[in-house]
Formats: sequence, structure tokens, C-alpha cells
Amino acid sequence: MKIASLSTYPISSPFHGGQRRVRAIVDRLNGSGHQAKHFPLFFGADFPEASEAEKTYAIDATLRDTFAHSGKREDVHLSHILNDKHPIAAQIINELTAFQPDVIQFEQPWLFAVFKTAIAHDSTLRRASIVYSSQNVEADLLPDTLKSEALELERDLVSSSDTVISVSRSDAERFKKLGAKQSVIAPNGSLLPKPLADNAVSPHAHDYALFIGSAHQPNAEGYWENFGVIPGFIPPSARLVVVGGVNNLLGRDARFQKFRELNNDIVHNMGVVSEDMLQLLLGFASVICLPIGSGGGTNLKTAEALLSGKPIIAMSAAFRGYEKFEDAPGVFVTDDSKEFKSLIQRFFQKRLDLGPKRAADHSLTWDGTLEPLLKHYGAAE
Repeated sequence: MKIASLSTYPISSPFHGGQRRVRAIVDRLNGSGHQAKHFPLFFGADFPEASEAEKTYAIDATLRDTFAHSGKREDVHLSHILNDKHPIAAQIINELTAFQPDVIQFEQPWLFAVFKTAIAHDSTLRRASIVYSSQNVEADLLPDTLKSEALELERDLVSSSDTVISVSRSDAERFKKLGAKQSVIAPNGSLLPKPLADNAVSPHAHDYALFIGSAHQPNAEGYWENFGVIPGFIPPSARLVVVGGVNNLLGRDARFQKFRELNNDIVHNMGVVSEDMLQLLLGFASVICLPIGSGGGTNLKTAEALLSGKPIIAMSAAFRGYEKFEDAPGVFVTDDSKEFKSLIQRFFQKRLDLGPKRAADHSLTWDGTLEPLLKHYGAAE
């Protein structure tokens, strides 16, 4: 079966959760004998790490500047100023037609409005099944001023799709109400962590709690709620290491700036790091923190943390879709911010009973979590 995957980001060097999931889907479809090809339509300036092949689909800075000056968003409003007549979009249509896909799989709802008309008028593409591959109910994550517009985009794709792929049962129920004809639940997963080399050295001089998060508002909200303006509860001998785009949200926040000197002494903001550095940080972390109190879908970082075998202190929303692991050894789940802080403090003071070491559950790897999707597409012809 030929499956075309369309998204608004490249996947050759994946970092954020959406990229990792799409890369895993494409890799596993190809590995099972299908022909899966990814078509990213993205703003080149946002993803300088894209491969040379992917950069042929990159939109130049001029259109991106139009977005910035108009106050529009690059996701919800993409189809307002970009249609299938744009050279890059037209190129993708031509390549899709040449590929002759059996399935056109849209990752998130933003590109469907751009390509919908062209697909309907192309005799080759019109025969393909439409699949909405969702990572969240996107409208739920946006400000109130954008919710209705995003919901209409999502509803249009859901009702036009032959199948909706969801990451959780609750998301699948929401899409059913929006008109989903068929649903496949394939949760988020992760790769098994690489064993640390014998000569590996910790990237930090202190013991540290690790928080990894993208520039996604619920990540920042969870930080302020559970770590506070100054995370002074962390012992002097330890540090809090924050990795990912969430640093951009925290660093420019007035709460962080007000006590910058103190925060810089306790919090090590590392920003976006390479995959090798990420594995090193996970390997040497004393404890992994998942302060996620809102948002939808399932959290890829939870699967990553569970596979690491490290102790975890988390809010219950972080375990949406992973509820069966809430009582696993070394996992502590609380929605009380005071208890969250206390658990971290008690961990570093060696007053937290971690129980037996947690073994890696291979059902959390992408091979396990994406099995329902592979079953849906069936044996490769």
C-alpha cells in the first residue's frame, strides 16, 4: 500500500513530539513493507535542521513575514494566505499524483484546507482514502479566540476522513462526536534509550531533576504551578535541568526575569539539544519530572520517562493514556503542587521509597504503540 503523509514540519531530524511521532509512523510503515512517503510543507526559517531533500518543500521567509505582520497564526490560518496554487503546494500535488497513493494521511488538521480542492479535482488523488492522524484535539489547546475556527478545520477533516487515528480513547470519543466514521487508537511511544557508554560523563556537575518540554503553553503552566517562581525547595547540592522549547516561554516570563540571578543558580535552562545530548541527560538524571496539568492527547515524554527506568514525579494529566503505569515502581503521581515539591525534595534527601527497579516495558516503544495502525493498514501487498 502507498501512504502519503503530509505535515507542517520536516522529520529527518525530529525533536518535538509531533516530529518524533510522524517519523516513527513513516519508518514503521516502510519497515512493514508499505511504501510511505512524507511531504512536509513548512516555513524554512523555523526548521534549519531539515534535510536538503526536505528543504525543497520549504516556504520562503516572505510568506512567513506576512503571517507575522497580519497577526495570524502559522497553523490555524495557513489556508488564509496559502492555497494549492502556491509553487510549493503545487509541487506537492504533482508529486502526490506521480506517487499515486492509496492513502493520504494528514498529520494535524492545518494542511487539509490547503489541499482539499486540488485532491477533489485530481482523478488519481480522488481515489485515495483520507486519514486524519491526530495527536490532540487541536482546538482544545488554543486560546478561546481561535477555538471555533480551529474546531471547524478539525471537523471538516474528521468528516471528510475514512479513518481518524487518535492517541487516546478520550480523543477518539471526541472525534466520534465530530463525525469520525472509523477510529484507530495508536498511543504515543518512544525509542528504547541507548545504554550509556562506559566512558560517558554526566553533562552536569550536580545531581539533577530533569524536565523536558516543548514550547507548548501547558508545559509552562505546569512549571509555574509545581516549581514556582523560584524552585528553592531543590536542595543546594542538586539542580533542576530544563530542556526543550519550554525554555523560551519561561525565560521571557516576568516571573523568571524578576529573580533571574536566583533562578540561574538553581535552574539550568538548556534549550533544544541534540538527540545524543538528550540521551545523555536522560541517562544521568536523578529523577524525571512531568509537571503537565492540562492539554490533550497523550504525552510522548511520559513513554520516554517510563522506558528510561528512572524515578518519575508527575501530575495525573501526564499519565493520560498511560494510567496502568501510575502504580509502577518509582512512579509518583500527584496533582497537589505542594506534594509535587515535597516528593522532589524527599527524593534528593533519600527519604522516598522507590521500590524495586522498574523494567522497561516494550509495549511503550513505537513498535508496540503503533501496532494498531499497522494492523489497520494490513499486510503490505
